[in-house]
Amino acid sequence: MSYAGYAKLIARHAKKCEIFKEDKSVSILEIGVDRGQTALPVIHNLLMYEANWTWVGVDIRADGAFDNQLAFMEGVRRVDDKKNNLTRNVEYLEANSLDFLPRIAELNPNFVGFDVILIDGDHNYETVAQELSYLDKISHPFTMCILDDYHGKHATRDSFYADSEKHQGLNHKTLERDASVQGVKPAVDEFLKDNPLWKAYDLRPEYEPIVICREQAYFAEDEDGMLFTSFLSDNEE
Repeated sequence: MSYAGYAKLIARHAKKCEIFKEDKSVSILEIGVDRGQTALPVIHNLLMYEANWTWVGVDIRADGAFDNQLAFMEGVRRVDDKKNNLTRNVEYLEANSLDFLPRIAELNPNFVGFDVILIDGDHNYETVAQELSYLDKISHPFTMCILDDYHGKHATRDSFYADSEKHQGLNHKTLERDASVQGVKPAVDEFLKDNPLWKAYDLRPEYEPIVICREQAYFAEDEDGMLFTSFLSDNEE
């Protein structure tokens, strides 16, 4: 999956959130990793920031080439480094998002929440609506979420990875297929209508993703057209 134009913004926003954490940590959840098109530059940028960071990637089909690339990256820890008292900073999981999200939300009641959440799982209304239903439980007031395919061919048309030959035999869910409401856009729009603490920022409709932020964060662009996020507590308008 790919979030054109947002890779730098993702890492910068996560880095800014460290000021609200006692351990100065930052965390990113990416649902739908594909071949790592977004994950690799985001992880690289986090390494450049020298932050205390964690990236969690979830995909129903793991990509071996991406997994190997992670193994060769300096600074990436897939397991705890007990010798140097360092914990893992990368979790790459082969799982269905609709299994992973309730597990995180329900089994970790004290979880602070991810700073950035990227959603690009199955491209249909039912999956996106279910994924969004867990958003409040895995976020905090400064969280930014980017959802791919809000614009483009999947905006109002469902597709199902379960129908793909390459995905046969994987852990797909049986989903409702309602022809009257389809695609990513209506799922996002309904979520925003029902959850007023989240605001949408669609400054770049030529891009397929849309950015939504919790109540203390906002998304904008400066006079040079550079994308950025900031916090209402900064008194920046």
